[in-house]
Amino acid sequence: MPHLKLCKCFIALGMSLGLTLGCQTETPPPAKEPPKVTVAHPIKNAVPDYHYYNGWLQSMQTVEIRSRVRGHIDDIHFEEGVMVEADKTVLFTIDKRPFQAVLDEAEANLQAAQARLTLAKAQFDRIDTLVRKGASSREELDIVTGQKDVAAADVVKATAAVEKAKLDVNFCTIKAPITGRVSRALITKGNLVNAGAGEDILTTIVSMDPIYAFFNIEERYWQEYVAKRIKTSASGKLEIAKDKSKGVAFEFGLEVDKDYPHNGMINFVENKIESSTGTLQIRGEVKNPQFLFMPGSRIKIRLSEGEAQTRWIVPDEAILADQGNRYLLLVNEKKVVFRRDVQLGQLLENGQRVLLPAANPELDLKDTDWIIIRGMQRARLDYPVEPLEWKPPEAPRKPAA
Repeated sequence: MPHLKLCKCFIALGMSLGLTLGCQTETPPPAKEPPKVTVAHPIKNAVPDYHYYNGWLQSMQTVEIRSRVRGHIDDIHFEEGVMVEADKTVLFTIDKRPFQAVLDEAEANLQAAQARLTLAKAQFDRIDTLVRKGASSREELDIVTGQKDVAAADVVKATAAVEKAKLDVNFCTIKAPITGRVSRALITKGNLVNAGAGEDILTTIVSMDPIYAFFNIEERYWQEYVAKRIKTSASGKLEIAKDKSKGVAFEFGLEVDKDYPHNGMINFVENKIESSTGTLQIRGEVKNPQFLFMPGSRIKIRLSEGEAQTRWIVPDEAILADQGNRYLLLVNEKKVVFRRDVQLGQLLENGQRVLLPAANPELDLKDTDWIIIRGMQRARLDYPVEPLEWKPPEAPRKPAA
Protein backbone atom coordinates (compact mmCIF):
# COMPACT_ATOMS: atom_id res chain seq x y z
CA MET A 1 0.00 0.00 0.00
CA PRO A 2 2.73 2.50 0.75
CA HIS A 3 4.19 1.79 -2.68
CA LEU A 4 0.87 2.45 -4.34
CA LYS A 5 0.58 5.84 -2.62
CA LEU A 6 4.09 6.74 -3.71
CA CYS A 7 3.29 5.89 -7.33
CA LYS A 8 0.15 7.98 -7.24
CA CYS A 9 2.21 10.92 -5.98
CA PHE A 10 4.70 10.66 -8.84
CA ILE A 11 1.87 10.43 -11.35
CA ALA A 12 0.22 13.52 -9.95
CA LEU A 13 3.52 15.42 -9.96
CA GLY A 14 4.19 14.48 -13.58
CA MET A 15 0.74 15.59 -14.66
CA SER A 16 1.23 18.87 -12.86
CA LEU A 17 4.55 19.51 -14.59
CA GLY A 18 3.10 18.56 -17.95
CA LEU A 19 0.27 20.99 -17.55
CA THR A 20 2.69 23.72 -16.55
CA LEU A 21 5.00 23.16 -19.52
CA GLY A 22 2.10 22.88 -21.88
CA CYS A 23 0.87 26.33 -20.96
CA GLN A 24 4.21 28.00 -21.93
CA THR A 25 4.23 29.04 -25.70
CA GLU A 26 7.39 30.10 -27.63
CA THR A 27 7.37 33.79 -28.89
CA PRO A 28 9.40 34.46 -32.10
CA PRO A 29 12.20 37.10 -31.88
CA PRO A 30 11.33 40.52 -33.26
CA ALA A 31 12.24 41.04 -36.96
CA LYS A 32 15.44 43.04 -37.56
CA GLU A 33 15.05 46.36 -39.31
CA PRO A 34 17.04 46.71 -42.56
CA PRO A 35 20.24 48.73 -42.09
CA LYS A 36 20.17 52.39 -43.00
CA VAL A 37 22.46 53.59 -45.81
CA THR A 38 22.95 56.95 -47.48
CA VAL A 39 22.29 57.04 -51.22
CA ALA A 40 22.63 59.61 -53.98
CA HIS A 41 22.17 59.86 -57.72
CA PRO A 42 25.28 59.94 -59.96
CA ILE A 43 26.17 63.26 -61.53
CA LYS A 44 26.93 63.71 -65.22
CA ASN A 45 29.26 66.55 -66.21
CA ALA A 46 31.60 67.49 -69.01
CA VAL A 47 35.13 67.00 -67.71
CA PRO A 48 38.44 66.93 -69.58
CA ASP A 49 40.34 63.66 -69.53
CA TYR A 50 43.78 64.12 -67.98
CA HIS A 51 46.90 62.04 -67.63
CA TYR A 52 48.97 62.68 -64.51
CA TYR A 53 52.75 62.45 -64.25
CA ASN A 54 55.59 63.29 -61.92
CA GLY A 55 58.29 65.50 -63.39
CA TRP A 56 61.16 67.77 -62.54
CA LEU A 57 62.46 71.19 -63.53
CA GLN A 58 65.84 71.70 -65.13
CA SER A 59 67.79 74.74 -66.23
CA MET A 60 68.12 75.33 -69.96
CA GLN A 61 71.76 76.31 -69.52
CA THR A 62 74.26 75.33 -66.83
CA VAL A 63 77.83 76.61 -66.89
CA GLU A 64 80.74 75.60 -64.67
CA ILE A 65 83.07 78.55 -64.36
CA ARG A 66 86.76 77.64 -64.66
CA SER A 67 89.85 79.72 -65.26
CA ARG A 68 91.41 79.81 -68.74
CA VAL A 69 94.79 80.90 -67.40
CA ARG A 70 96.97 79.84 -64.51
CA GLY A 71 97.30 82.41 -61.77
CA HIS A 72 96.26 83.64 -58.35
CA ILE A 73 92.75 84.88 -57.62
CA ASP A 74 93.09 88.62 -57.20
CA ASP A 75 89.51 89.44 -56.23
CA ILE A 76 85.90 88.14 -56.17
CA HIS A 77 83.38 90.67 -57.44
CA PHE A 78 79.94 89.04 -57.24
CA GLU A 79 77.42 88.48 -54.49
CA GLU A 80 76.61 84.82 -54.05
CA GLY A 81 73.17 83.65 -55.16
CA VAL A 82 72.23 86.72 -57.21
CA MET A 83 71.30 87.11 -60.87
CA VAL A 84 74.18 87.95 -63.20
CA GLU A 85 74.15 89.21 -66.80
CA ALA A 86 75.98 87.60 -69.68
CA ASP A 87 79.24 89.34 -70.71
CA LYS A 88 78.60 92.16 -68.23
CA THR A 89 78.90 90.90 -64.66
CA VAL A 90 82.52 90.40 -63.54
CA LEU A 91 82.88 87.34 -61.32
CA PHE A 92 86.64 86.96 -60.64
CA THR A 93 89.87 88.69 -61.51
CA ILE A 94 93.21 86.92 -61.68
CA ASP A 95 96.52 88.70 -61.14
CA LYS A 96 97.27 89.93 -64.67
CA ARG A 97 100.78 91.36 -64.14
CA PRO A 98 102.63 88.30 -65.48
CA PHE A 99 100.37 88.22 -68.55
CA GLN A 100 100.73 91.95 -69.10
CA ALA A 101 104.52 91.54 -69.14
CA VAL A 102 104.22 88.80 -71.77
CA LEU A 103 101.96 91.06 -73.82
CA ASP A 104 104.47 93.93 -73.65
CA GLU A 105 107.23 91.59 -74.80
CA ALA A 106 105.09 90.26 -77.64
CA GLU A 107 104.28 93.77 -78.81
CA ALA A 108 108.01 94.66 -78.79
CA ASN A 109 108.79 91.56 -80.84
CA LEU A 110 106.10 92.55 -83.29
CA GLN A 111 107.65 96.00 -83.71
CA ALA A 112 111.06 94.41 -84.34
CA ALA A 113 109.59 92.02 -86.89
CA GLN A 114 107.85 94.87 -88.66
CA ALA A 115 111.14 96.81 -88.79
CA ARG A 116 112.95 93.80 -90.30
CA LEU A 117 110.21 93.46 -92.86
CA THR A 118 110.55 97.13 -93.81
CA LEU A 119 114.32 96.70 -94.26
CA ALA A 120 113.84 93.52 -96.28
CA LYS A 121 111.37 95.22 -98.58
CA ALA A 122 113.79 98.12 -99.17
CA GLN A 123 116.62 95.75 -100.01
CA PHE A 124 114.37 93.82 -102.36
CA ASP A 125 113.32 96.99 -104.16
CA ARG A 126 117.00 98.07 -104.69
CA ILE A 127 118.18 94.70 -105.94
CA ASP A 128 115.13 94.37 -108.18
CA THR A 129 115.96 97.74 -109.79
CA LEU A 130 119.64 96.79 -110.28
CA VAL A 131 118.69 93.46 -111.82
CA ARG A 132 116.51 95.21 -114.37
CA LYS A 133 119.45 97.49 -115.27
CA GLY A 134 121.81 94.56 -115.45
CA ALA A 135 123.90 95.87 -112.55
CA SER A 136 123.14 92.92 -110.22
CA SER A 137 122.76 89.18 -110.57
CA ARG A 138 119.66 87.09 -110.40
CA GLU A 139 121.10 85.21 -107.46
CA GLU A 140 121.18 88.33 -105.29
CA LEU A 141 117.53 88.97 -106.15
CA ASP A 142 116.59 85.49 -104.97
CA ILE A 143 118.40 86.06 -101.66
CA VAL A 144 116.62 89.34 -100.86
CA THR A 145 113.30 87.86 -101.96
CA GLY A 146 113.73 85.05 -99.43
CA GLN A 147 114.72 87.50 -96.72
CA LYS A 148 111.61 89.57 -97.40
CA ASP A 149 109.34 86.50 -97.19
CA VAL A 150 110.94 85.38 -93.91
CA ALA A 151 110.48 88.88 -92.45
CA ALA A 152 106.81 88.88 -93.50
CA ALA A 153 106.30 85.48 -91.81
CA ASP A 154 107.99 86.79 -88.66
CA VAL A 155 105.50 89.64 -88.59
CA VAL A 156 102.58 87.17 -88.83
CA LYS A 157 104.08 85.08 -86.04
CA ALA A 158 104.68 88.11 -83.82
CA THR A 159 101.14 89.34 -84.46
CA ALA A 160 99.72 85.96 -83.36
CA ALA A 161 101.84 86.10 -80.20
CA VAL A 162 100.42 89.53 -79.41
CA GLU A 163 96.86 88.30 -79.92
CA LYS A 164 97.46 85.31 -77.67
CA ALA A 165 98.96 87.52 -74.98
CA LYS A 166 95.97 89.86 -75.21
CA LEU A 167 93.62 86.91 -74.78
CA ASP A 168 95.48 85.79 -71.65
CA VAL A 169 95.22 89.29 -70.23
CA ASN A 170 91.49 89.37 -71.03
CA PHE A 171 91.04 85.92 -69.50
CA CYS A 172 92.28 87.34 -66.22
CA THR A 173 88.89 89.05 -65.96
CA ILE A 174 86.26 86.29 -65.72
CA LYS A 175 82.77 87.45 -66.69
CA ALA A 176 79.45 85.62 -66.62
CA PRO A 177 79.04 83.78 -69.96
CA ILE A 178 75.24 83.45 -69.56
CA THR A 179 72.45 85.28 -67.79
CA GLY A 180 71.30 83.38 -64.73
CA ARG A 181 71.70 82.82 -61.02
CA VAL A 182 75.23 82.36 -59.73
CA SER A 183 76.16 79.92 -56.99
CA ARG A 184 78.62 80.54 -54.17
CA ALA A 185 82.34 81.07 -54.77
CA LEU A 186 84.05 77.69 -54.45
CA ILE A 187 87.56 79.21 -54.29
CA THR A 188 88.51 82.17 -52.17
CA LYS A 189 90.79 85.11 -52.88
CA GLY A 190 94.52 84.37 -53.01
CA ASN A 191 94.28 80.78 -54.22
CA LEU A 192 96.23 79.55 -57.22
CA VAL A 193 94.05 78.19 -60.03
CA ASN A 194 95.06 76.26 -63.11
CA ALA A 195 93.61 76.39 -66.59
CA GLY A 196 91.71 73.49 -68.12
CA ALA A 197 88.48 71.55 -68.08
CA GLY A 198 89.63 69.19 -65.36
CA GLU A 199 90.71 71.91 -62.94
CA ASP A 200 88.87 73.44 -60.01
CA ILE A 201 85.41 74.92 -60.52
CA LEU A 202 85.23 78.54 -59.38
CA THR A 203 81.41 78.71 -59.32
CA THR A 204 78.38 77.68 -61.38
CA ILE A 205 75.62 79.60 -63.16
CA VAL A 206 72.18 78.29 -64.14
CA SER A 207 69.76 80.09 -66.43
CA MET A 208 66.35 80.81 -64.87
CA ASP A 209 64.03 82.14 -67.56
CA PRO A 210 62.75 80.20 -69.39
CA ILE A 211 63.20 76.83 -67.70
CA TYR A 212 62.67 73.22 -68.79
CA ALA A 213 60.15 70.71 -67.39
CA PHE A 214 60.85 67.00 -67.99
CA PHE A 215 58.51 64.04 -67.49
CA ASN A 216 58.02 60.53 -68.86
CA ILE A 217 54.81 59.25 -70.46
CA GLU A 218 53.68 55.68 -71.08
CA GLU A 219 54.38 54.07 -74.43
CA ARG A 220 50.69 53.20 -74.85
CA TYR A 221 49.54 56.78 -74.36
CA TRP A 222 52.10 58.02 -76.90
CA GLN A 223 50.91 55.47 -79.46
CA GLU A 224 47.29 56.53 -78.93
CA TYR A 225 48.30 60.18 -79.29
CA VAL A 226 50.19 59.49 -82.53
CA ALA A 227 47.20 57.60 -83.94
CA LYS A 228 44.91 60.58 -83.21
CA ARG A 229 47.33 63.04 -84.80
CA ILE A 230 47.66 60.94 -87.94
CA LYS A 231 43.87 60.75 -88.34
CA THR A 232 43.55 64.54 -88.13
CA SER A 233 46.59 65.22 -90.32
CA ALA A 234 46.02 66.25 -93.93
CA SER A 235 49.10 64.33 -95.11
CA GLY A 236 48.27 61.17 -93.16
CA LYS A 237 51.58 61.42 -91.31
CA LEU A 238 52.64 62.60 -87.89
CA GLU A 239 53.47 66.28 -88.27
CA ILE A 240 55.52 68.05 -85.63
CA ALA A 241 54.65 71.72 -85.31
CA LYS A 242 57.65 73.92 -86.04
CA ASP A 243 55.95 76.86 -84.37
CA LYS A 244 56.36 76.43 -80.61
CA SER A 245 53.14 78.37 -79.99
CA LYS A 246 51.22 75.54 -81.71
CA GLY A 247 52.67 72.83 -79.50
CA VAL A 248 50.86 70.78 -76.86
CA ALA A 249 50.17 72.64 -73.63
CA PHE A 250 50.39 71.11 -70.17
CA GLU A 251 49.63 72.21 -66.62
CA PHE A 252 51.75 71.64 -63.56
CA GLY A 253 52.04 72.48 -59.91
CA LEU A 254 54.73 72.56 -57.27
CA GLU A 255 54.61 70.34 -54.19
CA VAL A 256 53.05 73.20 -52.20
CA ASP A 257 50.28 73.73 -54.78
CA LYS A 258 46.95 71.99 -54.31
CA ASP A 259 46.03 72.38 -57.96
CA TYR A 260 47.86 72.89 -61.26
CA PRO A 261 48.11 76.69 -61.50
CA HIS A 262 51.08 76.89 -63.87
CA ASN A 263 51.40 75.96 -67.53
CA GLY A 264 54.00 75.27 -70.16
CA MET A 265 54.38 74.15 -73.76
CA ILE A 266 55.91 70.87 -74.96
CA ASN A 267 58.77 71.62 -77.35
CA PHE A 268 60.65 68.32 -77.59
CA VAL A 269 59.92 64.60 -77.66
CA GLU A 270 62.74 62.07 -77.31
CA ASN A 271 63.48 60.06 -80.46
CA LYS A 272 63.20 56.63 -78.84
CA ILE A 273 61.26 54.82 -76.11
CA GLU A 274 63.21 53.60 -73.10
CA SER A 275 62.82 49.83 -73.36
CA SER A 276 63.55 49.14 -69.69
CA THR A 277 60.67 51.33 -68.46
CA GLY A 278 58.40 51.51 -71.52
CA THR A 279 58.27 55.29 -71.29
CA LEU A 280 59.07 58.24 -73.53
CA GLN A 281 60.74 61.38 -72.19
CA ILE A 282 58.99 64.68 -72.87
CA ARG A 283 60.41 68.16 -72.44
CA GLY A 284 58.42 71.34 -72.02
CA GLU A 285 59.34 74.99 -71.82
CA VAL A 286 58.08 77.13 -68.93
CA LYS A 287 58.32 80.89 -68.61
CA ASN A 288 59.85 81.98 -65.31
CA PRO A 289 60.08 85.79 -65.24
CA GLN A 290 59.65 86.00 -61.46
CA PHE A 291 62.16 83.17 -60.81
CA LEU A 292 59.46 81.24 -58.96
CA PHE A 293 60.70 77.87 -60.22
CA MET A 294 64.06 76.43 -59.22
CA PRO A 295 66.03 73.89 -61.26
CA GLY A 296 65.79 70.46 -59.70
CA SER A 297 62.33 71.02 -58.17
CA ARG A 298 59.87 68.14 -58.35
CA ILE A 299 56.53 68.93 -59.95
CA LYS A 300 53.21 67.24 -60.69
CA ILE A 301 52.04 67.46 -64.29
CA ARG A 302 48.57 67.21 -65.80
CA LEU A 303 48.28 66.58 -69.54
CA SER A 304 44.90 66.92 -71.23
CA GLU A 305 43.76 64.42 -73.85
CA GLY A 306 41.69 67.01 -75.72
CA GLU A 307 38.17 68.39 -75.50
CA ALA A 308 36.01 67.77 -72.44
CA GLN A 309 33.89 64.60 -72.46
CA THR A 310 30.59 63.94 -70.69
CA ARG A 311 31.24 61.46 -67.87
CA TRP A 312 29.53 60.07 -64.79
CA ILE A 313 30.95 61.39 -61.52
CA VAL A 314 30.57 59.68 -58.13
CA PRO A 315 32.20 60.14 -54.71
CA ASP A 316 35.49 58.29 -54.62
CA GLU A 317 34.67 56.90 -51.16
CA ALA A 318 31.72 54.99 -52.66
CA ILE A 319 33.97 52.83 -54.85
CA LEU A 320 34.87 49.38 -53.55
CA ALA A 321 37.50 46.89 -54.71
CA ASP A 322 37.28 43.14 -55.20
CA GLN A 323 40.18 41.12 -56.68
CA GLY A 324 41.36 43.96 -58.87
CA ASN A 325 37.85 45.00 -59.95
CA ARG A 326 36.16 48.22 -58.94
CA TYR A 327 32.44 48.36 -58.26
CA LEU A 328 29.58 50.32 -56.70
CA LEU A 329 26.73 49.16 -54.49
CA LEU A 330 23.33 50.26 -55.80
CA VAL A 331 19.77 49.97 -54.45
CA ASN A 332 16.96 48.87 -56.78
CA GLU A 333 13.27 49.78 -56.65
CA LYS A 334 12.67 47.00 -54.09
CA LYS A 335 15.36 48.50 -51.83
CA VAL A 336 17.61 45.49 -52.40
CA VAL A 337 21.37 45.91 -52.79
CA PHE A 338 23.09 44.87 -56.02
CA ARG A 339 26.52 45.38 -57.55
CA ARG A 340 27.67 47.33 -60.61
CA ASP A 341 31.26 47.05 -61.91
CA VAL A 342 32.84 50.31 -63.13
CA GLN A 343 35.99 51.55 -64.88
CA LEU A 344 37.77 54.37 -63.07
CA GLY A 345 38.86 57.61 -64.64
CA GLN A 346 40.68 60.51 -63.06
CA LEU A 347 40.29 61.64 -59.46
CA LEU A 348 39.13 65.25 -59.29
CA GLU A 349 40.46 67.77 -56.79
CA ASN A 350 37.17 67.78 -54.83
CA GLY A 351 37.37 64.05 -54.09
CA GLN A 352 34.98 63.00 -56.86
CA ARG A 353 35.88 60.15 -59.20
CA VAL A 354 35.23 60.20 -62.95
CA LEU A 355 33.93 56.93 -64.40
CA LEU A 356 34.81 55.77 -67.90
CA PRO A 357 32.03 54.51 -70.21
CA ALA A 358 31.13 50.86 -69.72
CA ALA A 359 31.96 48.42 -72.50
CA ASN A 360 28.29 47.39 -72.53
CA PRO A 361 26.05 50.48 -72.68
CA GLU A 362 23.28 48.57 -70.88
CA LEU A 363 25.52 48.30 -67.82
CA ASP A 364 26.26 52.01 -67.71
CA LEU A 365 24.85 54.17 -64.92
CA LYS A 366 21.56 56.04 -65.24
CA ASP A 367 20.22 59.24 -63.74
CA THR A 368 17.70 57.28 -61.66
CA ASP A 369 20.24 54.93 -60.06
CA TRP A 370 20.68 55.12 -56.31
CA ILE A 371 24.31 54.66 -55.29
CA ILE A 372 25.25 53.85 -51.71
CA ILE A 373 27.77 56.48 -50.71
CA ARG A 374 27.80 55.87 -46.95
CA GLY A 375 27.19 52.77 -44.87
CA MET A 376 28.56 50.31 -47.44
CA GLN A 377 29.89 48.14 -44.61
CA ARG A 378 26.32 47.56 -43.40
CA ALA A 379 24.94 46.64 -46.82
CA ARG A 380 24.91 43.05 -48.12
CA LEU A 381 24.30 41.92 -51.67
CA ASP A 382 20.75 40.75 -52.37
CA TYR A 383 19.52 41.96 -48.96
CA PRO A 384 17.21 44.91 -48.34
CA VAL A 385 18.32 48.23 -46.85
CA GLU A 386 16.65 51.44 -45.83
CA PRO A 387 17.97 54.11 -48.22
CA LEU A 388 18.28 57.67 -46.97
CA GLU A 389 18.81 60.29 -49.65
CA TRP A 390 21.92 62.39 -49.18
CA LYS A 391 21.36 66.11 -48.98
CA PRO A 392 24.18 68.64 -49.33
CA PRO A 393 24.79 70.69 -46.19
CA GLU A 394 23.20 74.10 -46.14
CA ALA A 395 25.43 77.09 -46.49
CA PRO A 396 25.95 78.94 -43.20
CA ARG A 397 23.69 81.91 -42.80
CA LYS A 398 25.25 85.30 -42.59
CA PRO A 399 24.53 87.16 -39.35
CA ALA A 400 22.10 89.99 -39.62
CA ALA A 401 23.65 93.37 -39.95
